[in-house]
Amino acid sequence: MKRSSGEVPELLAQTLENLTGIQLDYWAMTGFVGFQELVHDLDGVVMNIPQAVNDIGASGSVLDAGKQRLAGYQALAYARARKAFSGGDIARTTHQGDMLVALLRKLNQETRDSPAALFRWITATREHARFDIEADEMFRLGILATQVSAADVGKVTVPASLGSVGAASVVFISPGAADIYQRFRENAEASNLCRA
Repeated sequence: MKRSSGEVPELLAQTLENLTGIQLDYWAMTGFVGFQELVHDLDGVVMNIPQAVNDIGASGSVLDAGKQRLAGYQALAYARARKAFSGGDIARTTHQGDMLVALLRKLNQETRDSPAALFRWITATREHARFDIEADEMFRLGILATQVSAADVGKVTVPASLGSVGAASVVFISPGAADIYQRFRENAEASNLCRA
């Protein structure tokens, strides 16, 4: 049975809920072009790249190590890079988490300087992503996000191993991930994310 594109995010959210036992209240989804344009519209993102990246034959990412501002196309290439790292898909997942925290840090800085900057972020999100969030709820979540310090965000990549099924590269989630999901269910409510 072929699914409509409108059903895919809901099915993915349901699959993640079934896998982790974590209730997902909202989802947001973008594609390669949407992500690149989102970062472009936000004037790039500052990242600390831990090691030089040369993934020209795959993601197109070519970056020096160190702190730098990534333009939209560079952010997309770095978020996609996996073949340049010994950890492959797992390293890519970790870097994607790093990028989300860097974007949160940027949101914090911009809204601290000018609270109205939140509207630019909401506008870019509405233009370049799909989501199941009503406009008023997106505004409330945006305000909440400005109160979450990037320094307080814990980030972990679930334990996994790399393998293949046929010609496809596959990531197998290790049993130890269940402990991470349990800790998240117990400690990661929105009320626990903000400093008092």
